[in-house]
Amino acid sequence: MSNLGETGSGTQAVGSQGGAKPTVAQAFTTGSKSGGYTLHSVTARFGNDAGSPGNLTVAIHAADANNSANPAATAIANLTLTGSNPATAGDYSYTCSGTCTLSASATYFVVISVSNASGWNYYRARLTPSDNEATSPSNNGWSIANEGRVNTGNYWGGLSGRSLWLQVTAT
Repeated sequence: MSNLGETGSGTQAVGSQGGAKPTVAQAFTTGSKSGGYTLHSVTARFGNDAGSPGNLTVAIHAADANNSANPAATAIANLTLTGSNPATAGDYSYTCSGTCTLSASATYFVVISVSNASGWNYYRARLTPSDNEATSPSNNGWSIANEGRVNTGNYWGGLSGRSLWLQVTAT
């Protein structure tokens, strides 16, 4: 499933931005395939970065049991970047280490964060105002939530009706 073919609408800083350390998340819902899915990769689109922002991490979290609009605190899968951290604008792919299983008809979050960042160093996650996504036949029924989430350390808030640009590949 992908919304990488949509039009752009700005960026959201991820990393250290003058003391705040924004983490972004994007919810997606899996289809109804019996037995669930095996997650293979997530591709995220970034704009230009600023400085040396530290270690970029991408993980999959289940929805929070107390508030399904937000990701749970603990990752169920950590993804590994193929190549180096984004130094220029573009799409960057993160693969699942080992077997990453996703249940059918469940909500998960792609969570992008940075560790070891300081000062005004951050990455720019690209955003889209569109809620359209393309699904492949094996992922029929998947969807991307209409609004991403951002957390500066105290609480999760919305991204003003915009979603992170993502491609989630699973079978």
